[in-house]
Amino acid sequence: MLAKERQYLVLEHLKANNIISISEIVRKFDVSHETARRDLEALKDQGLAKRIHGGAVLADDLSSGSFYYGDKDALGYAERTAIGRAAAKLVNPGDSVLLGMGSTVLEVAKNLKQTQNISVITNAIPVVTELIRTDVDVHILGGRLNHDELNIVGYSVRDTLKKYYVDKAFIGAGGITFENGISDYSSDDAEFIHMITERARTVILVADSGKFGTNAFASECSLKDIDVVVSDQNLSQEYVRGIKELGLTLILANLEPSDSNT
Repeated sequence: MLAKERQYLVLEHLKANNIISISEIVRKFDVSHETARRDLEALKDQGLAKRIHGGAVLADDLSSGSFYYGDKDALGYAERTAIGRAAAKLVNPGDSVLLGMGSTVLEVAKNLKQTQNISVITNAIPVVTELIRTDVDVHILGGRLNHDELNIVGYSVRDTLKKYYVDKAFIGAGGITFENGISDYSSDDAEFIHMITERARTVILVADSGKFGTNAFASECSLKDIDVVVSDQNLSQEYVRGIKELGLTLILANLEPSDSNT
C-alpha cells in the first residue's frame, strides 16, 4: 500500500474516532513504528492531525466537522470531487434519493442542487447543510446526534428508515475487499448502511481507489448488495476486473483541472 493511501485511511479512522495510537497503525497496516510515526507527521504537517504522546488526535478544525466540506489539499480531495460529479449524473428528475454519510457522499449532494423535483432522505448533517436553500425536498432521519461524525444515529433512525423506499441510495465506505465486502470504522454506521441497501431500488457505492483492498472495523454489506460502483481512474485492474465479474456497473470518474485548483 502506498504511503498516501495508508495516510488517507489513518485520517478516515481519526474522523471516526478522533484518536489513533502508533501501535494501532502498526497493527492495522502491518508497518513499522517508524513508518507509523512518519504517517502521523505527514498528517500533522498538512494540518489534519495533532501529535500526542504515542499517537495523534484529529485537528480541532476537522473535529468540528469542517473536513466534510473538503480541503483541496487534503488526501483524495480531487478524486472525491470527480466521483461526486459523476455519481450525481445517475440521478434523474423526479427520483427519490437516500444519501448516507461521509465526504464522498457529500460531494454527490453538492452536485444534486440543480436536479429538478428530487427528494433526498439523509441522516448526515453536512448533507442537510449543503442542500439548505435549494429546491431539493429534504427529509431528515431523526435520532441522536453523533457530535464527532455529525450524523444522526440510534434506533429511531433505523425505525424511521423502514418507512421509506427510494429509487437510488448512495453509500460510502471505510474499506472494500472482495473477501469481506464493504466496511466502515463505526458499527452504528455499518448497521445503518446495511439497512440502506434494503431500502433502495438501486444502490450506488461511491469510494475513491484508496479504499479498495483494505478492511475497516465493522462490516456493512457484501459487494453483491451493490448495483453500481463509482470510483476514480486509479482503481487497480484487480478491482476493475473483479467488480465487472460480479456483474456490477463500474464508473471511473475523470478528474478535471478544477477538481484540485478550486
